[in-house]
Amino acid sequence: MRRRERWGAGARARPRARPRAWAGALAALVAAAACLAASSGTVRAADYDAGFTYRTTGDVQAVALTPDASLVVVGTTGGVALVNSSGTCLWSYSTKQKVVDVWVSPLGTVLALTREESYFGDGELLALDKSGTKLWSISVSKGRTVSSSSDGQYLVLARVSWLGWCDEVRCWSEPDDEWVWTYSYGEPSTGAAAISASGDLVVHGVSEDPREYSLTKGDSGLRLVDRAAGKAVWKYTPIGGGTKDAYAVAISADGRYLAAGHTGSPTVYFFSSASGTPLWTYAAGSVQALSLSSDGSRLLVAAGDKLHLLSRDGVLLWSKSESGVRDVAISAGGSVLVAGSGKQVVYYRDVQPVAQQAIANAADAIDRAKSKGVVVTQAEALLTQARTAYGQGHYRSARDLAEQAMNTAFNLSNQRTAAVAAIDRAASAVAQAVAAGIACPTAQSQLSQARTALEQADYVKAKDLAEQAERAASTLTSQKSAAQSAVAEATSTISRAKKSGVDVAEAESLLSQAKTALERASYTEAADLARRAKTLASAKLDARGTAVGLISDAEAAVEREAEAGYHVWRARSLLEEAKEAFAAGDYEKAIALAESALSRAVDIDQDGILNAEDRFPTVNNSLVYGGVAAGVVLLFVVVAVISSAARQRHESLIGRLAAETRLSWEALDDLRRLLDR
Repeated sequence: MRRRERWGAGARARPRARPRAWAGALAALVAAAACLAASSGTVRAADYDAGFTYRTTGDVQAVALTPDASLVVVGTTGGVALVNSSGTCLWSYSTKQKVVDVWVSPLGTVLALTREESYFGDGELLALDKSGTKLWSISVSKGRTVSSSSDGQYLVLARVSWLGWCDEVRCWSEPDDEWVWTYSYGEPSTGAAAISASGDLVVHGVSEDPREYSLTKGDSGLRLVDRAAGKAVWKYTPIGGGTKDAYAVAISADGRYLAAGHTGSPTVYFFSSASGTPLWTYAAGSVQALSLSSDGSRLLVAAGDKLHLLSRDGVLLWSKSESGVRDVAISAGGSVLVAGSGKQVVYYRDVQPVAQQAIANAADAIDRAKSKGVVVTQAEALLTQARTAYGQGHYRSARDLAEQAMNTAFNLSNQRTAAVAAIDRAASAVAQAVAAGIACPTAQSQLSQARTALEQADYVKAKDLAEQAERAASTLTSQKSAAQSAVAEATSTISRAKKSGVDVAEAESLLSQAKTALERASYTEAADLARRAKTLASAKLDARGTAVGLISDAEAAVEREAEAGYHVWRARSLLEEAKEAFAAGDYEKAIALAESALSRAVDIDQDGILNAEDRFPTVNNSLVYGGVAAGVVLLFVVVAVISSAARQRHESLIGRLAAETRLSWEALDDLRRLLDR
């Protein structure tokens, strides 16, 4: 988009009139009015759910919505953000000044108008592409609103005039590459302007300047302007007359309907573009913002701390308490509403189209389920209730019932699929068991019951019975296979044991019992008996091998120690007993005797010291060391006894000397020490 003019510092484009076939235009407007007059029918209340809430860092100043409601533009005190219909921010763009108004094209191109509050400060009008990249910008002093045709060919701005005495509404023509006309009138900072999507009509309004010296006194009000001619089609003055309050205006995409209000009045005005007389008015409270659907069928108003949704006939369809709303937007058909207040943007969805889609989805799910042979009587009943509720205008109930119907159809379809699969598995398991010669009447009966339940559409029961049948048949098959394997393993082990000369009579008896149990289908018992037989034969086979090894080791040790000169007669005797026990098949006894023979051979005196390392190999060292210790103790005892007797004699002698010679105590002590030496 070319921008040869910098709008600010007093630059002003000359108004340019364009020839226009007024008769055709007025005929079209009259036809529009006729269509409105012909419209009739009952208007039903609407119902909306909050789809998501988008949180912002700065205070929300403006919002805009693409016609298909897929994108929301949010203008705040700190920048611009583009949010998708799921509440995800696609990109954000920071600005130095607060964003006072935003507009978005059907393809996602964004216009953002910023404002500097100081008297001499400039804001800007900037364009961003769908990825958030800046395309161009121009300086704009004290802008208020921005609006563009859907193709971006024509743009209108409302701002305070460069002298600050009044408001201006300017129209930019991209084909002409200039501002083609300008209106200057009314109280500063009260004006607003909007252009139809086609770019043919512009609606703008401004409050009256009450100053006595005002050059524009009496020129305030609401105007519908033919964009090409730059001339007013009509003017309506009572709105906001004599106040300083700000306007809010909206126009439908095709230019057939427009609405207006302002902060100083509780009244909302709705017009046909064919006439400057309101079709109706609605008392809503101080009007902060409003937005009109593309076809003019629904008007969203933020007024009196409430959101009001009005029909084209002025009937209140829906309302919700929502304080502090700065701006609102509505989708092309009115199915989505957006409101910005504080630091959040709330995205509302009309329940009616949601309910309609839910009913369609439920019908499709039911048809697909029926094509698979599913009995969907319950789902069909819910769908019938949903359609009835929808016909009565109870869209929320219709949506909920339709969703239940769809979920029921899905669940029944899934249940039947699961039941059929379970029956197929059970049939395969039963067939496998029968082929293996296994009688499984319980499983066969459960399978038959499952098939009956399937025919009766009791899919949960059918699946449960089929799973029971599968488990029963599979369990019997597994048990028989395990029993057969156990019998085969026991037979092999017993055979090896017999070839080794092991007595396996007891094991063979257990194996015979196992085979009998297998024949009468007692598979668990057969497996247990076969395992016991195998364990017994294996244990005896292992014991025999151990006994053979120990006897061999004992024989080698006896011969080796005998050659070394040790008396190994006791070890030989134990070895012979081990061989006798082995020959008798008592392998445990043979093992014990062979171990004793080996121990006796390598340590004759059994004192824990091998013969080759023992100084007294034929005498237990514990006896030797014990005798020495006893002798030492005895010697100490003898010495102690002798010493005690000598001391007693000394004391007796000293006593007699003391009695006969009357020696002093000192002399007696000296004598005692002498005797002790």
